[in-house]
Amino acid sequence: MINRKTLYTASGLFKIIMKKLKEEKRVPDFLEYAIPTRNEYEFRSYAFDILGTVNFGSNEGIYIDVFFRGDIGDSNISSGSMGTIKTLNRDEDSFYRMAELMAAFQLAANTFVNEHLDDFTWTGFDIYFLKAGENQPKCGFTCSGLKTKNEAIKRACELFPTEPRYVETIIINNANNDKYQFSREEFTHLTSEQLAAKKRISEE
Repeated sequence: MINRKTLYTASGLFKIIMKKLKEEKRVPDFLEYAIPTRNEYEFRSYAFDILGTVNFGSNEGIYIDVFFRGDIGDSNISSGSMGTIKTLNRDEDSFYRMAELMAAFQLAANTFVNEHLDDFTWTGFDIYFLKAGENQPKCGFTCSGLKTKNEAIKRACELFPTEPRYVETIIINNANNDKYQFSREEFTHLTSEQLAAKKRISEE
């Protein structure tokens, strides 16, 4: 179930990862700066990748440009900057160490997102299936592309396990955390329109 605490931004996540890498002594001592982006992109979906390029500057130093690419929960944004890291050094060893820093950043960021998936889940619907006697579901899916409750109900009907031991489904709207619960019998005997008319659990 969704248990969100924080809405992360591109600049905020950049700062968190750089702080973590400094604490782990993974950051070279020759850096000139590490500046987060000024664009406050909000991560409302976890279906994105964190990437980076390491290049020599046209006049001086070596730069790492950190950026994201993918679905962040905004259909108008598919990529954007997270921050820039720079050193004035231009030697071969420094270039390799900057490349290692970028690799460490990607690994740490990937781990952080995976450990905080709820905080990166603000779009679509979660669909869970409960076995008889279960209080907390162990089987479920996140469907980030679903826009409406009706779409979520139809998808739940398609995904509902055929085994009789699964007796209920829970559908959660990740945008507002509204929760709907249906029995196998309801799925069997009610139309999708009748199911959609059912109030959320908090209203019953």
